[in-house]
Amino acid sequence: MANNICAIVNLLLNTINDPLILLSLPPLGIAGYFLGYRLLENNEIKFFFKNGTLYYKWPYSITLTWTLLYIIRVSLEFFALNSLTITIIDLLLAFNTGILISASIVTLREAKKFLY
Repeated sequence: MANNICAIVNLLLNTINDPLILLSLPPLGIAGYFLGYRLLENNEIKFFFKNGTLYYKWPYSITLTWTLLYIIRVSLEFFALNSLTITIIDLLLAFNTGILISASIVTLREAKKFLY
């Protein structure tokens, strides 16, 4: 596992040449985490059982935010691929990853209330 992490770090260091951009990725991920947590803090996740299986539905705010960021990233990849757009894509990915991580953590925490 440590080899995989080293390979990912080396890949990031080789593809992102600007250290300022590289340093801004973790704070954007953390900002995305807090935004995702804030969007879900009012227990907006809907849980329901169907045929004995627990299902969940995220609120539209998380789904819409993720979809909009995805559409922006894909359109940048197809229509304007240069070093600036690659940087913007990296920053959007970091922000979006934070949102999805926080949403997943909140979902798992809430699901445990139904299962145990």
